[in-house]
Amino acid sequence: MEWKKYTVENRSLQIMSALALLLVLLSLYLTSAILFLMSSLFFCVLLANNYYLKKMGEGVEFENKAVRKRMFIEEHHEWELDFVNNGLPILNARLYVYFDDIVIPLKGVQQPRFSKYELSIPFTLPRKGEYSVRIPFSAGRRGLAKIRSMELRIPHFFGFGETVLEYRTMMAQEALIYPKRLPVENKEQFVSAKPGNEAARHTLFQDVLSPAGTRNYVPTDSFNQIHWKATARSRSIQTKVYENVSEKGLLLSLNLSEGYSITPRLEELLSCSAELAYTAVKEGIPFAVCMNIRTAGPVPFQYIPAGTGKAHLQKVLESFAVAGYHSVLYPYDKMAAHYTRHFALQPYIIHGGLKPQAGDKYFKELEQKGFTVLEMQLLEQKAWIKPFPKPIHKEVI
Repeated sequence: MEWKKYTVENRSLQIMSALALLLVLLSLYLTSAILFLMSSLFFCVLLANNYYLKKMGEGVEFENKAVRKRMFIEEHHEWELDFVNNGLPILNARLYVYFDDIVIPLKGVQQPRFSKYELSIPFTLPRKGEYSVRIPFSAGRRGLAKIRSMELRIPHFFGFGETVLEYRTMMAQEALIYPKRLPVENKEQFVSAKPGNEAARHTLFQDVLSPAGTRNYVPTDSFNQIHWKATARSRSIQTKVYENVSEKGLLLSLNLSEGYSITPRLEELLSCSAELAYTAVKEGIPFAVCMNIRTAGPVPFQYIPAGTGKAHLQKVLESFAVAGYHSVLYPYDKMAAHYTRHFALQPYIIHGGLKPQAGDKYFKELEQKGFTVLEMQLLEQKAWIKPFPKPIHKEVI
């Protein structure tokens, strides 16, 4: 069953039922037609009330739609709750909805309790009727918000208690709020000027094995760049055009831990990382992300392989959004050892978060292999990209 039903009764209702039955028996003993009629009518009303409570909620259906709303902070959306009633009519009830305080209701604003908002909404649903509830909200902060529970409270005819229908199935609607962007200075550190194999818009290097077409000859072109076949076909001198290439690629290696818990600067770390992700997509730089959040599968931590484009950016932002203070951590040095030895890494590696000493040897190993290791240092509401500091070795005299 979708609904769990329980009744909260007042003792006065039981007393009134016993009194009505007693009056019926007394009217038979006294042979009073008026008393018998009144007590019988009262007793029938109580029986009808009990029958209503027993059958109440049977036939109420909720359309549990699986919807994930993707939002930025301060954007507006709404929860959509649709009901159908194939049973007895529901009158003067109230619908109670509980959801995470990551989103803020726009109507009936109140203080959250235990990190959840509670909204009470008037609810009336006739037999064979449909009812739609819309709860507008705004995105308050980064994270994943869900409707945690929902219940329908139906009052008794005479006000002596109520029947509660509690929805037992997990609600499928979610609101995913992306992190805001904080400025990152010195971002040009990972925009390479070295020759490589990746296509680039602006670079001094060309791949002579990848011709991209021809263009009209200009006096500054060298003689060996002339495309003779194209020149013969077009009857004008044509110059070969090659694809511009450079060394491109970025790995974001994020340490979300500080000691044995999540770092208190988690929001700043993810916001600055989101800015780097936007920059990489804008520049057409393939980038991958590693976070030391424990996951199930062959890779024991959060890993998003290298990619480009808006679809890849969305996947990365979603992983940033769901990372929270209740995430299970994975040792950062073990994560660094894993991707150093098992992954095809990008030319540039940016470390973000607290720098554990146990991870220094892996970054040193990467630099010896020719990778450029940088550090994203968090400042006040911004970050700075700088070369990874070299470990200091003291000589013993």
